[in-house]
Amino acid sequence: MRFPIVLGALLVGCAAPAGERPQSQARAPTSASCSAPDECDRRCSGGEAGACTTLGRLYGTANGVTQDFARAASLYQRACQGRDAHGCSWLGESFDNGWGVKKDYERAVSLFRRACEGGDARGCSGLGDMYKEGHGVPRDRDRAITLFQKGCDGGSAWGCRLLGYAREQDHQNALPIFSRAVTLYKRECESDANGCMGLAALHRHTSSLLGSLSAAVELYSPLCARGEALACWSLGHMYRKGEGVTQDPARAVALETISCDHGLAVGCGYLAWLYRKGVGVARDEARAAALYAKACDGDDASSCSGGGDLAASDGGSTADQAKAIELLRKGCDGGDAWGCGRLGDLYAAGPPDDRAKAEALYRKACQGGEQADCARANELTCRSEPTLSPLTPMR
Repeated sequence: MRFPIVLGALLVGCAAPAGERPQSQARAPTSASCSAPDECDRRCSGGEAGACTTLGRLYGTANGVTQDFARAASLYQRACQGRDAHGCSWLGESFDNGWGVKKDYERAVSLFRRACEGGDARGCSGLGDMYKEGHGVPRDRDRAITLFQKGCDGGSAWGCRLLGYAREQDHQNALPIFSRAVTLYKRECESDANGCMGLAALHRHTSSLLGSLSAAVELYSPLCARGEALACWSLGHMYRKGEGVTQDPARAVALETISCDHGLAVGCGYLAWLYRKGVGVARDEARAAALYAKACDGDDASSCSGGGDLAASDGGSTADQAKAIELLRKGCDGGDAWGCGRLGDLYAAGPPDDRAKAEALYRKACQGGEQADCARANELTCRSEPTLSPLTPMR
């Protein structure tokens, strides 16, 4: 799932300066002997790479300080340069999601790999996730599962959770793996909100096995109350859908507003959708367009697509269509398969010379999991002048 204020120009890579060891020799993570922000800051300034990672986690999860994704990413970078593998792993996750830096899948892959080779189980899990999604590397499910297993065996709750999902998809017994993930997340939750967030997600998405929607709400709520944007974003989804709580769209709007105000791009994107549809708030397409733009600028590809779809429905002027194509192209290029399909619709409805472009876009959307676009691509292949049903807007 993708998040942040973009400040990537202020961060360089994690390359080691001349005279230091190469990146692949990052050390296995060590526990920093600090928990308070001031102490961690002092130790980080004194050269303790592990303390920099811990301080980054405090900023990344609003633990005793105001949440600041960019500050967290700069601390992970410092830790990674100090050859702390755990810092490299969190920096990789920042680049994967665009948390405080400009989203960069290839950079994320490099950092996850460095962390994994340095003995960080979470880094192996993250690298597996990149192979599963095909982000920065060719999609390779078998390689992903191998890395999930390595991460889980090394004590990564994230790796166990992803491995459990894979086993579910293969109709295998995932309960033992999910149970291990719960144990690991509970242990992590004692010191890092990420563990609480992961445990909440596990409860939410495995409620039929061992989870509980109400338990997820109980975990997300105090984190959101202290300013953890990701928790507010997740909780907003649950209130809109009535998952573990009484359905309350207005509450969802309030929660997504918090997540957006704290710099979470996907929160702004979801808030845009609520304003566009008039869910929990008066319908306001101008407000929706502004929020989509903010989220798109924050590297949320699905929001670029949402803004493009909104522009395409604004009346059909040349300017609107040009803006729609630009935004849908940005969404599609950013990895949003739905945006590729919606852009294909625009080309399919245009001159016959644009049909080849439409087919290529439908194929790309199909490869990204949009099944309806597989049929549209085949229709363009088989018929010279197909009759296409429009793609139903979802943003």
